[in-house]
Amino acid sequence: MRQDSPAALHRSITAFALALLGPALSSCLELGSTTCASGLVCPAGMRCAANQDVCIAASPSCGDGIVQASVNEACDDGNILSGDGCNADCRSNEQCGNNIVDIGEVCDDGNSVSGDRTCSADCLSDERCGNNIKDIGEMCDDGNNVSGDRTCSADCRSDERCGNNIVDVGEDCDDGNTVGGDTCGADCRSGGGCGDGELEPGEQCDDGNTNNDDNCVNLGGRCVVARCGDGFVAMEAPNIEECDDGNTSDEDSCLNTCKKNRCGDNRLDPEHEACDDGNITTEETCPYGTRDCTVCTSDCSEERTLSGPYCGDGVPSDGEACDDGSRNGAQRCQYGEESCWICNADCTDWMGASGDFCGDEIVNTPQEQCDFGEACGTCSAGCRIVDAVPAEGSLKIVERWNISPGDSFVISDGMNPPVTFKFASTCTNPLCANTDGFPRCCISLGNNPTEHDLTQEIHDTINIIRNRDELEVSAGIDSGRVTIRHHRTGTLGNQRIISSDPDALRSEGMSGGVGADCPANSWCRGDDDCAEGLQCQDDHRCAPW
Repeated sequence: MRQDSPAALHRSITAFALALLGPALSSCLELGSTTCASGLVCPAGMRCAANQDVCIAASPSCGDGIVQASVNEACDDGNILSGDGCNADCRSNEQCGNNIVDIGEVCDDGNSVSGDRTCSADCLSDERCGNNIKDIGEMCDDGNNVSGDRTCSADCRSDERCGNNIVDVGEDCDDGNTVGGDTCGADCRSGGGCGDGELEPGEQCDDGNTNNDDNCVNLGGRCVVARCGDGFVAMEAPNIEECDDGNTSDEDSCLNTCKKNRCGDNRLDPEHEACDDGNITTEETCPYGTRDCTVCTSDCSEERTLSGPYCGDGVPSDGEACDDGSRNGAQRCQYGEESCWICNADCTDWMGASGDFCGDEIVNTPQEQCDFGEACGTCSAGCRIVDAVPAEGSLKIVERWNISPGDSFVISDGMNPPVTFKFASTCTNPLCANTDGFPRCCISLGNNPTEHDLTQEIHDTINIIRNRDELEVSAGIDSGRVTIRHHRTGTLGNQRIISSDPDALRSEGMSGGVGADCPANSWCRGDDDCAEGLQCQDDHRCAPW
């Protein structure tokens, strides 16, 4: 008969007991719980992992053996263990180059390339000098960044071995071998090298010392002739330097000539200067011909914006014969000037010119509306269009009782002989008569008329002679005055009304007539412009009918 091992017998007994107790245990389990194959009971909301005796969340979760993209899983091997090809949160397939540092990795920069100074191809080195791993580009790596420990230099580029052609800490020279009697001793501490006083291959000089303030300096173990820019201030003639900052920039305190950057050398030293315009003068104006400029104060501490004289600024400067400002070089005078002198474009001389003006018989817009060559008709002295209007005047009784028989006034229309109106004690018909070519009218003072009545009588008498076509005017009454208006427009009616006694009878006008006064051959806009006997022809010139 086969005899089971103790372990097998124990499992059988355990299984039999669970079978007997199953119904009873089931009644004790939490409602909604899950029992795994191993007997592990997962509470409600949890479930068994696919390949591990452990409970996981019931919703899609790492460990269910299904790669769930919705929860950003990269893998799912049915457990929540790292180091087996899928990490504990299923976010990494634990491959070097996936940009996730997994168990067993020192770094992971998302690629499998060595030598990029971030992470090696196997993710086991961060390629940092001093990490005790010899990476690409390194000669050695002793786990520190210290030179002189005779194992590896601080930059991992030298194994600090005499004969490696690198002068390390503690060495005076290193010619790439350990043979004595040549350019460097077998121990790299004696013989040959810069400063031994012997000019050797590769050396430009060797003055037997290691001083770097003379004309032969030690540059990286080589004796070279001192030069500006080597970083050493030469103090030995003939190459004495004021400074040497080891670069060729002119924008710092030491120029590339190894002279100190000074105010006025036209080189800006940002650390000590605000500006530098190449001199130590504080200018007050820009050079001639420069409208605006930026200058620097004498101590290079402040930048200033200035203006300067130039041809066209309107102010004659030294060297200029003239300066008309914006009119320099103009071809015509300003409007209103028949002739003038204009400064030429380069302010070296005056030149004569002509211009447009009212009276040149050219309508120069926008300044002019008309131009007849003279002020006449409907074109004013300012070459503006005006309306043609008749002349007007008036008579006003100032003191009725001062008007006496024999007083008179004379009205002329500029066309017919003047008419004399005389006051008398009595008048006979007809009131107006023309016996000698000069019309005369009588105005009666009989019955001592009032001011109002006498004003009316003056009005009526003027209109009597008008109706006889011997006077081209009409009379009216306005506010106690006799108003007189010429029948025609124009200056012809601008004839003075003469009163023999202005203190008793005041006269005004006639005046204000505009038009009808342009002579023959003058420009015109219409017949209202031309003088008596002329009309405006098709060529816009006044000519006889």
